[in-house]
Formats: sequence, structure tokens, C-alpha cells
Amino acid sequence: MKVGLIGAGRVGQKRAHHLVDTGTGELSLVSDAVPEREAEIAETFGASIANGWQEVVNNPEIDVVIVSASNDLHAPVSIAALESGKDVLCEKPLARTAAESRTVWEAVNRTGQTLKTGFNHRHYGNVMRAKDLVGSDELGELLWMRCRYGHSGSGAISHNPWFTDTSLSGGGTFLDNGVHALDICRWFMGDFAEATGFVDTAHWHDISPVEDNGFGVFRTEKGRVATLHASWTQWKNIFSVEIGLDKAILEINGQEHLTITLRENNDTYSIDREHFEVDYDESFKLDWLEFVAARNEGRPPLADARDGWKAVEMAEAVYESSKNGRTIKLSDS
Repeated sequence: MKVGLIGAGRVGQKRAHHLVDTGTGELSLVSDAVPEREAEIAETFGASIANGWQEVVNNPEIDVVIVSASNDLHAPVSIAALESGKDVLCEKPLARTAAESRTVWEAVNRTGQTLKTGFNHRHYGNVMRAKDLVGSDELGELLWMRCRYGHSGSGAISHNPWFTDTSLSGGGTFLDNGVHALDICRWFMGDFAEATGFVDTAHWHDISPVEDNGFGVFRTEKGRVATLHASWTQWKNIFSVEIGLDKAILEINGQEHLTITLRENNDTYSIDREHFEVDYDESFKLDWLEFVAARNEGRPPLADARDGWKAVEMAEAVYESSKNGRTIKLSDS
């Protein structure tokens, strides 16, 4: 399997290492907006340098395209690759807007090719364990979810200046790190019917109108609610997902911890804490291997184009709600 890489930044480099280390593919072509970065990864993996991303997607020898460029390129590159007969792994967010994301989903349906959205957080050990527990029904019905996901923002802003240009990024923290939590909420709870929320540039004033904090509330047709606070002013990183069920509370903290608080019949409780060893972040490798397996088996991957589209739609709804001061209905397609 010959792979073309479009975008050789930090995440693109991770993708390149995992496809080579797992022995599942050969990095053949690379394209990046920064010539030095492009040359470095090409030399490391013995790949050729393409004359722009169009050369990658149009090369008949390329089987798979990894899209890890700036967000404005996600939709056009993914669609061009799909229409050229390539399968695609596209980093999150799938695109800048819900409309752009939907065009990618439509291209998948039109071409019959495979596309995976790069939601690597689904492959955290504690997230997978929590999903299994929720899916087993042993703990009763899922009642609510509460998420917090944040970091300081300084690294993202300084290392990726395009993050603060909405024409390139589409949004700030809610679309950047927040979209991972939005996807997990949908994965656990199903589609949401409406959203409301607020976004604010509270600290990094120079990046306005891109937000450094966002607060969203999402409700399903059954009335179940999920909340998210996404932040670029969380001075100590946090990834926290709490899941309320009839018989338990599950708490995901970082990649290493899952706390299971069981409700007893007399309203007492017991606590079980599970620890997941994380010598290094395996989630990108597992994300890649799921893409390869789905491609080989001819099935939709875990976190497909529709998942990518619906997560962006949720983020966009919060932007619209914050701007217009009203609850936003989400599409039912």
C-alpha cells in the first residue's frame, strides 16, 4: 500500500511513523507548505517530494492519502483524493464548517471509497473500556455526559499560526480540541437534536475572533443532555469525561484512569479505579490500524465521514448559538 502524506507537521509525522512502524504501508509522496519540513520527512522515510498536494492525489500509484494539513484544505484535498480513487484518513476536524464536512461525506457515498476521520481519542484505553461498559447495559441507561477538555493554548497558537485565522481554521478551541469530546459524546449517546452555548476570547485577546473558551449544551430527542467546556486557558491540561448511568458514574481522566462508582440498592456506593499503562500515546497507531482494517474488510471505519461531519455540526451550532442568543436545531440526516 503506497501512501501520500499531505501535511508534515507534528501530527503528520506521527502518522508517517505509525504506517511505517506497523509495516502496513510505504510512504511514497509527501507535500507540505514548509519546504524544510517536507524535505526532512521525505529524507527520513525515503519518500519523494510532490509539487503540491494535487500531484499526490492525482498520482495513480498512490493508494491512500493522509490529510494532516491546515483545516481549510481538509475538504478539498479529501474530496479530490476520493474522486481519484484513493482512500483517505483525514485529521479532525473533517473541515472548517458543517457544510464543507457534509460535502466530504457526500463524496464518500458517491465514490464508494473509505474515509476515516482522525478521532484518535476513541482509541484511548479508558475510553474504549467505558464504551464497552455503556454498551453492555449492565450499568443501566445512559443519563448524561459532562466533558472538560483544555490546555494552555500557548503551544497551539505559537506553533500553528493558522489556528487563529478563521478562514484557515474555522474556529478556535471548540473546533480544535473540543471536537474530540463532541465526537465521544455522539459515539456514546447518539445524534443530538439541538445545541446551545457560548464562546469567548477571555485571555488570548490577540487571537479574537477565534475563541479560547467555549461552553456547549447538547440535547438528544429523548431529552438526554451532554455538556462540554473546551479551553485554551486550562493552564494544567485536562481531559475529563464523566458519564452518568442508572447504576454508575464513569469518570475518564486523561488516558490512564477510569473510575467506576457503582450505585448500590440502598443509595450507598462503591468505587473501582482502573489504571491503563501509557508508555506512549498508542491512540494514533490504533487509529491507523482501524483505518487499514476497515479498508481491507470493505466496511465503514470507526469514526467515518458522517461522524466527522456531525461533530463539526455540533461545534458550529455552538458558534451560531453564541452569536444569535438562541438554541440551534441540528439536522436529522
